[in-house]
Amino acid sequence: MIYSLVSVMSQSNPYQVNVPLDTRVEGHHPQGYNPLRGLERFLTVGLKIYIGMALVLTVAHIMYQIVGSRILDGQTTFTGSLEDEELLQDSIQALLAIPTMLLYWGLIIASIRWIMRAQKNLPVLGARGMTITPGWAAGWFFIPIANYWKPYEAMKQLWQASATAKAGSPGSTWKTAPVPPFMVGWWTLWVITNIAASISFRLGMRANTFEDYLFIGYLDVILAPLEAFVGLQYLKIIKGITNNQEAASASAADRTSSFDTSTSPDDGQGSIKGTGPEESVPESRFPSGDSSRLDSRFPSQTDSDPYA
Repeated sequence: MIYSLVSVMSQSNPYQVNVPLDTRVEGHHPQGYNPLRGLERFLTVGLKIYIGMALVLTVAHIMYQIVGSRILDGQTTFTGSLEDEELLQDSIQALLAIPTMLLYWGLIIASIRWIMRAQKNLPVLGARGMTITPGWAAGWFFIPIANYWKPYEAMKQLWQASATAKAGSPGSTWKTAPVPPFMVGWWTLWVITNIAASISFRLGMRANTFEDYLFIGYLDVILAPLEAFVGLQYLKIIKGITNNQEAASASAADRTSSFDTSTSPDDGQGSIKGTGPEESVPESRFPSGDSSRLDSRFPSQTDSDPYA
């Protein structure tokens, strides 16, 4: 309530000529819209690097398994010395695992920002009836048990509402919009890889023999390429939602500009046609009840809460 009052008080006069009520455009976006393209580019580069590192880790895990099997069979190692081979393999794993983990957490932080920003854009683009707020859309990832399905519901809402906004159907119609099959596959694999990673970590903490470490290595050989595939699907989702919202925003901004032109009866000098040259009469922005022409994609400050 206080935020709404401050927002209204901070606006310029809505009745001055050529300024539509509550629909000013910043750049080529409607007021209140937060562009996603910058974060999308950052995540694209980061995810591509992460996918590449995951594939390299897969090769490293395979090499580790080969060396381990040779040692168990009594064969010579690549370096000819067991101690040197252990140092080499551990160094390779550390050199790859540490930067991969740092990049992983960097992508998590960027993803949180992107998810919250994209969710906040939905009401600006006209969506209504959302059940998950921007804060919880990111927060559910960190709630045990619930993080197995609630984040998917948030991403599903984000995809559906963004696609519907691009199609020009604001409101709550997004709830019946289709969800692409690859999105379901992405989340299924995300849950599987997270469970597998947790199992691998716990087994590693309890491992005592060389055979135990080899068994964990087999899990890692399977897990690393799966994580790369999950990252590839996530990248597809990010691009899809970003493209839909940017297109919907540009379309909404174009309609606002068109609305400004079509509802301006003045002569461009601030005077109403038909008055004398000395007269400058400020006019209402919506003469003759034309405010009904305002596109519903631009909710006014008095609109109801878009989250049901």
